[in-house]
Amino acid sequence: LQLITLPLVRFPFYHTSFLYEVIPLSGKHSVYRLVVKSSSLQTGWHNILSILPDAMRYKPITESAGVLKKIKDCFKQFDSSDFILATDADREGELIGSLILEYVRFKQYESARRFWVSEALTPEVVRAELKKTKPLSDYVPLKKCGYARQHADWLIGINVTQLLTCSTGKFFSFGRVQTAVLGAIYLRDRTISEFKSTPYFQYKIQAQKTVSNDTGTDFSMFLLNSDDDDTSNFSSSRTALLDAARNEAKEGTVLTVASITSQKKTENPPPLFTITGLQKYCSKRYQMIPKRTLEIAQELYETLKCLSYPRTASNYLGDDNVELFKSKYALLSTAYPDLAKGCVPEKIDGENKAIFNSKKIEGHHALIPLSPLPKDATEEQRNVYTAVLE
Repeated sequence: LQLITLPLVRFPFYHTSFLYEVIPLSGKHSVYRLVVKSSSLQTGWHNILSILPDAMRYKPITESAGVLKKIKDCFKQFDSSDFILATDADREGELIGSLILEYVRFKQYESARRFWVSEALTPEVVRAELKKTKPLSDYVPLKKCGYARQHADWLIGINVTQLLTCSTGKFFSFGRVQTAVLGAIYLRDRTISEFKSTPYFQYKIQAQKTVSNDTGTDFSMFLLNSDDDDTSNFSSSRTALLDAARNEAKEGTVLTVASITSQKKTENPPPLFTITGLQKYCSKRYQMIPKRTLEIAQELYETLKCLSYPRTASNYLGDDNVELFKSKYALLSTAYPDLAKGCVPEKIDGENKAIFNSKKIEGHHALIPLSPLPKDATEEQRNVYTAVLE
């Protein structure tokens, strides 16, 4: 369903309400021309913003109108008293479900239920979760968030695009996400183009370890710069120090270890993957582009059913996912015993907020493996799956 505005809208910031039409240009509903419907209006474009419709209406997208008609026919054919909504378990899924229900003029909201699951939709999962559905009314706040996001995108886009275009005399398309992303790309590109390299020097010693006259493995040491946070980089102004160090440690010089300082540190495991985190990891380790990583993760979820829902922005599992995680750990530790050797099963506990934290989940929980990878999986599927499994 496509968001459109009512053809006649009021300007709320005037004593007199002027009427206008929003007309799409070139058949694209993201580009608009403002037509003022008042001959007495003597003002510039800047003064007639903001464009704030009294109401928002929707119309079917041409390409998917046939699907909507089939859904509407189903509502006419079947009893809706035991209706269960099963769109994606997130804000946008809730919005899509609400838009469809409004389109078919659904009335039985009081008895409607919500199917909410982010696991792979195996028959076992579907049967189990159908017994846990909640009243659809419990998700009204999430639905309102979806509408707010969609309407805000429309209002920001049409108003700021109109303002920038009419102010400059050139067409500028503005979008809440689009412009922020393009801005980040521009700033990064400018940083790269304006970067000026600065020559630096390093003093490296190639040493050979000897213990009881036994030759050990060669290793390298770098002279540290105490004036630069103990990095190994020296500017050209410090060449005198480098020359002195070179004269001090000539070939054949015996070096003695004066002292050894050891420190015990605890390194926490990395957080569970979001889809963005997985894409970054696979790009660095396997040189996979983000789009391909998402496609493979989707295959693991939909086709092989061994990965949870991939399009997630959360690093955490819900507080009620403890038993789910325990069951998956038991299954996978048997299938991959070598990987399980360093694991601490006692950490799978609701008190472990590094894993289980419902307050930090938006829609879907973090990516987790759900079952062993099939033996006939491709190399790409194996790489992405292993990244999540490890």
